[in-house]
Amino acid sequence: AAAAERAAPAPNSPESIADAAERIERTPAEKIGANDVVDVLRRFAGAKAVVPPRVSKHIDAAVAANAAKRASTRNVADMLEAFAAAKVVPGDKAREAMFAAIVREATRATPKAIAEVLHGLGSARGVGAGLQGADSLTRRVVSKLAAAAAREAPKMDAREIADVLSSFGFAKPNKGLPGDARAALDAAVTREASRMSPEDVASVLVGYHRAGAAPEASGLLQKIAKFSDPSDAVDALAVFASRRVKPAATTREALAKAVVNAAPAMRAGDVVKTLDAFADAGCAPMPPVAGDALGRAVLRLESATSSATSSIPAGAFGPEAIGDALRAFRRAGVAPSNGVKDALARAAAREAPRFTPKNIAGTLEGYADAGESPPWSVVSACVDGVGREAANMDADEIADVVGAFASARVCGKLTATARSALDNAVAREAPRMYARDVASVARAYADCGEGAPGHGSVGPLLKAAAETAATMHPTDARSTLAAVKRMGLSGAMDAKTRRALEAAAAATGEEANALRRSPTAKERREARRGGERPGETR
Repeated sequence: AAAAERAAPAPNSPESIADAAERIERTPAEKIGANDVVDVLRRFAGAKAVVPPRVSKHIDAAVAANAAKRASTRNVADMLEAFAAAKVVPGDKAREAMFAAIVREATRATPKAIAEVLHGLGSARGVGAGLQGADSLTRRVVSKLAAAAAREAPKMDAREIADVLSSFGFAKPNKGLPGDARAALDAAVTREASRMSPEDVASVLVGYHRAGAAPEASGLLQKIAKFSDPSDAVDALAVFASRRVKPAATTREALAKAVVNAAPAMRAGDVVKTLDAFADAGCAPMPPVAGDALGRAVLRLESATSSATSSIPAGAFGPEAIGDALRAFRRAGVAPSNGVKDALARAAAREAPRFTPKNIAGTLEGYADAGESPPWSVVSACVDGVGREAANMDADEIADVVGAFASARVCGKLTATARSALDNAVAREAPRMYARDVASVARAYADCGEGAPGHGSVGPLLKAAAETAATMHPTDARSTLAAVKRMGLSGAMDAKTRRALEAAAAATGEEANALRRSPTAKERREARRGGERPGETR
């Protein structure tokens, strides 16, 4: 048995496709079932192979003679999707047989079966087996499926309602969602609304959007407007973002009211998450009333923190809050007021003694991403942090911090003490640097525009470049050579190191391109922010 399994061809291999096609041609049409039709079409689709006309003709005959007559709603949906995947246009008799099966089975179709067959019909639009025809059989299919949806609607839960609505939208019948189905589904939504979670509400609204139907009669918008938990609007917007559906204007207004309701109870992380959720769902710029409410939340949190006499209140703006919040306001298309900016700057000054290298980079890059110039109080706090933390920085952190000063265009504000601390860190870490670290640090210093590292760190950095050139990715080798030139260190680099870097830069083999590349500035930012609650005290 094991030997036979090993000898069997792969499902999408030419041998497997040839065997399936031969089996279909050899078997009488009256003995070919729906699963056989689906199997052979999926094999051709998986291999991206063209179905020969003789095989297509035999499949048509099988569908008309037997496969559709014995098919369930799920079988018909699978056959329609298989025809679409294999790019085979079913013959008139095969199409009529599948449609007749839908009409026959619709009387006992469940919500899941209704959604499946509608999805199959939507998939088959491109091969002429969708619901866009004007013939009587197509009209009868639409009518039967609408009647089935109306019959099952009183028993549907929120997920089933959303699936059926979305499937009608995907199938796109000529006249849109039939009136009787629409009325029954509206009634079902009204009945289920009190039990729906924010994700359920959003899923149903996505279904209405895809079906081209307005949701006002369902009462869902009123439910959204009454959301009071800070996470409710975020959860709902996450569904729109994951389905790649932009909320309608009326839905955005309802979500904005929910934000106004929830803002007085928001923590710092909630403010950032809400702004990001609007941006991810394509709602930038977010409604002004919501942006104003979030701005007031920032002022409230900072005021409560400033007036605290002992410990920092839970949920206050932490060391990275400034960058996270500014970046989120920018993504959501909201211009924070001067009062909000001042509050964030005060938070930076207060948190400065706790700044880590990651906090320093995140704060400055937040201002850079938001297109804002950091105020002197923030820059001063970051410079002090560099002087304090440089002794403990590794190569990644050196590159992050120097690159962040470059992004914010405040390299000139680095004091002699801070620069000296960074140079000492480079000299200390250079013997332990990997090739990607050398490239990152050199590139960051060159981007900063303040010239080369100090005299004591130039030699160790160039020595590290020479020792790691053989394992340097071609892209990193080119960027290192360019950075050395921009810093005016070409004369300090010996000929052997230059030749090694030039050889690495010119490498085109698979082994060279498989070497680990240093992350870009964007990749570094995402890695620093990944997996943590943005803006929260930690």
